[in-house]
Amino acid sequence: NRLQGADPTLGVEMASTGEVACFGQDMHEAYLLSVMSAGLKLPPKDKGILFAVGPLDAKESLAPYAQTLSNMGFKLYGTEGTAKHFAEREVAVEALAKPSSSVHPNIKDMLSDGSIGLVINIPDALNRVDESDGYRIRRTAVDFGVSLITNEKGAIALISALDNIKEIPCLSIQDYYALGEASLSYNKPTQRLIRSNLVGSTTSSQTPRAARSADQFDFLQSNKQVQKANIESSLLRKRARTGSLSAPSTEQLPEMMQIQ
Repeated sequence: NRLQGADPTLGVEMASTGEVACFGQDMHEAYLLSVMSAGLKLPPKDKGILFAVGPLDAKESLAPYAQTLSNMGFKLYGTEGTAKHFAEREVAVEALAKPSSSVHPNIKDMLSDGSIGLVINIPDALNRVDESDGYRIRRTAVDFGVSLITNEKGAIALISALDNIKEIPCLSIQDYYALGEASLSYNKPTQRLIRSNLVGSTTSSQTPRAARSADQFDFLQSNKQVQKANIESSLLRKRARTGSLSAPSTEQLPEMMQIQ
């Protein structure tokens, strides 16, 4: 998307791609933080969301999520075909003319004047005209700094996260470690190694890394040392925490990042 005129959609070449990994209390938090870290701007409520979906199965699967966005207060726009399909599913979407149309205002006009804050464009490689219009939609969105999603599963994950997350607490890595339980989902040789090495092990005041010996596999032991001893499981399931799990006092409030 940083190359002028390039089509900002992923292909088999995976050209100019990177990875972002983020922690969260659940998948929704982690996904929102990751896309924000990758540069995607979350759409504000005063801007619309455009659906330009080519494949029929993608239209079908995205229709209920479009309704979710409508229920959240977002104004929805769509290409003629997408808007017609969503209307058949009782989702209120305003149809916009494609960029190749002589009708104004069309999608290109709406993107250039800042009326749209997010574009969900799922390309249909079988339709050459739609592919050309799809390219113009994607390229215009990138050129005007509008967030763009070109993957069906990514769009579903983003909408689900927006629906579930209103704020994210700024927590330490120890807080996230404290959320989990030690896992035994390993293959049998690894489980045997863990069991044999944990037999007769004693608690040390040293850190897990410093206490590790060359012949001891101590992942489970280390994981348990990181976890806090007296944290109620019901507290861990609360989204908006009243205190930091790793702080000395539970009266210390975590800083909250507002999503909407």
